[in-house]
Amino acid sequence: MSTQTREGTHSSKGGFRESEGFAFVSGKNGTCTLKSVGKCHDLDIVIPTESPNGDTVTAIGKKAFAGCKKVTSISLPDTITVIGDGAFENCEELVRFILPEGVLSVGKLAFSGCKKLSGISLPSSLSFIGESAFENCKGLKDITLPKGVSTIEKKSFSGCRSLVSVTIPETITAIDEYAFQNCDSLKTIAVPDNVQRIGYCAFWGCSALSNITLPFVGAAKGETKASPKTHLGYIFGKKEYVGSISTATLPQWKIERDAILYYLPQSLKKVTITGGIIFKEAFRNCTNVTDIILGDNVTALEPYAFYQCRNLKTIIFGAGVKTLVHNFYSKCPELKSISLCNGLTKIQQNAFSYTSKITTLTIPQSVTLIEHGSFYGKYMEDNRLTQIVFENPNDWVAINQPPPRWNAQASISIPVDAITVTICASDIQNPTKAAQFLQDTYFSFDWHRK
Repeated sequence: MSTQTREGTHSSKGGFRESEGFAFVSGKNGTCTLKSVGKCHDLDIVIPTESPNGDTVTAIGKKAFAGCKKVTSISLPDTITVIGDGAFENCEELVRFILPEGVLSVGKLAFSGCKKLSGISLPSSLSFIGESAFENCKGLKDITLPKGVSTIEKKSFSGCRSLVSVTIPETITAIDEYAFQNCDSLKTIAVPDNVQRIGYCAFWGCSALSNITLPFVGAAKGETKASPKTHLGYIFGKKEYVGSISTATLPQWKIERDAILYYLPQSLKKVTITGGIIFKEAFRNCTNVTDIILGDNVTALEPYAFYQCRNLKTIIFGAGVKTLVHNFYSKCPELKSISLCNGLTKIQQNAFSYTSKITTLTIPQSVTLIEHGSFYGKYMEDNRLTQIVFENPNDWVAINQPPPRWNAQASISIPVDAITVTICASDIQNPTKAAQFLQDTYFSFDWHRK
């Protein structure tokens, strides 16, 4: 390969003035890479479409403009397809940038440290953005990722402290660790359903975040059992930061070895989960969260999923959860509203056994089984439901199956006939009476709808 340079400042071509003095490397195939800024001293740079030898400029080389701290604008020709690693790193006065249609890849650290860069236009042709590509672009306010990109690489937008808007397309399948670290102006973000994994600390230091939508809780869509990786805090990390709140309820020196300890943004109030399984203790001690919404693609809920969410006020269920498990909201004393959805078929024993501020509940028409003790427990004595609304009050029977009676003389257990009561629809059409039946009169009965 040969290196070519052209001295001077500008040449006129095609009605605009192109900068001169760059160093180029020929690819020996009619194309070349702009290797470095060379002898060009322009502050408003217009990159030519051809080198002095007539090669088409198709790439900006590694660190070609790195450290050009006084350059205020750079215009690229539409022949460019590749932006090399660190190509515009630390161009501190660069304010806006347009990547032309045809650019396929942006290398790692390509715009890192461009502190005044407030906006960048990314073309639909773009399919790859490298690690730390926009790290510490402290003035960057919004970013819309094109549909050709599939992964948000490690630290891609780390330290973008003015970032307030991020648009993530459905084509994204992975968000790597620390991708949005210290984006402390970001208030809301929606991660699309096609994302299969989210890296550790992807949102560490996002201290203004108040509303997040996720396709699952934790690290990956494919998790099969509860672990620290299935906790909401996994994507926020275990290191404290300004504006964070711990998921630990004891002083750190007292925390048991296997405790789930993460630091969430204290500002985070609303969490929407669109799919996956809500595993045991997935939201344990998320004391800042007030509203949780589960989408129709959430398929299961495990016991103690919302354990000790002490400021949780609302839970909205989608149609995908078929069983309301026992103790799913234990020790959530501020819980005021639970919205159940058609699709739910079973309410387990002790589902509503803990004190809360819920006074009214609607039983969807899809429910066919309410186990005994679902609305009774020693922790509910002070705060009981006053109204239960049955969407379908017809065809309910209550069955009490006493335990077998032991016959000491014969040393055998003798089955006892079950007690079956037909529940009159007219009785439980009254929400007050329905609450009384489920919590008092027939609390020890399994309720079945024929």
